Amino acid sequence: MTAVTSRAPSPGSSRPAEPRRHAEIGRSARTMDALRDVGIEALLTSDRFDHVDVDTVGAVVEEFVRFVDDVVAPTDRDGDVVGCRVDTDAATVTTSPGSIEAYRQYVRPGWGAVPFSMDDGGGGFPKVVGVAMQEVFASGNLGLSL
Repeated sequence: MTAVTSRAPSPGSSRPAEPRRHAEIGRSARTMDALRDVGIEALLTSDRFDHVDVDTVGAVVEEFVRFVDDVVAPTDRDGDVVGCRVDTDAATVTTSPGSIEAYRQYVRPGWGAVPFSMDDGGGGFPKVVGVAMQEVFASGNLGLSL
């Protein structure tokens, strides 16, 4: 498992450094730590992924976390409080405010295609990167991520 960085004790304190709490570590750093824990560096040495390195994975994860924080997460509360409405007579579903546009902003740049083959229009990243990104998406708005 990846070591968690420590917080230095206060000046003049005799206490040893404390490990940083989970919430003090940014989501992109936690996601990259998890990917390192499952061996992303070794996986990226495969010829299949010669177009991707760990810095590229880190940049994609960081940008995706920013997208989820800025676009997806703000839709979560309305999804819970307002929810969806089904009109069986009209055969329509009305989604909660913001969810359609957030999903469009997820689809348009191809976030969901990151782990798919480049031959099929994806990013050609290891599937484990896609799994990690899906976890980030679900943490921003589980209902929208499904």
